[in-house]
Amino acid sequence: MTNDERDTELEYEQEDSQNNESRRGSGIIFDFERLEHRGETRTSLTDLYGYPVFSETFSQQVSQFHVRQRRELEQMRRQVFLGEPVADLDLMAIFVSVMDAEPQMIIQAEPPPIATNDSPFLMLGFAAFGMALACILFIVLGKVKRKRSSL
Repeated sequence: MTNDERDTELEYEQEDSQNNESRRGSGIIFDFERLEHRGETRTSLTDLYGYPVFSETFSQQVSQFHVRQRRELEQMRRQVFLGEPVADLDLMAIFVSVMDAEPQMIIQAEPPPIATNDSPFLMLGFAAFGMALACILFIVLGKVKRKRSSL
């Protein structure tokens, strides 16, 4: 701590003692100057919210939570895969109410038919053109094979 910091700290303490003497009648003391000049101090989450994150009790609670979670998952696995009966009456009541529920009909409108300008004659024309093109291709390939074989 430098001398300037010590001087300011002493000044704050003196002002604080004077303010305390003058405000003793109200019982509430607000020292906003101290908050403004407190520097870069940090407060832990434990002090702020009361959660003892690094204590033994907190780690025990976390381990108990993990054990309980593993137990519940194991119980669910046994119920699903091994067919063990469900001991929880609330789960049974929910299951029965879901299974006894009447299915609701969902009515959806059919999409309108798509109007096309294609006629069956156009399709037949494309098919005939494709067959004619294939015939011409086979004839040309046959002539090319004959020329190669004659050489």
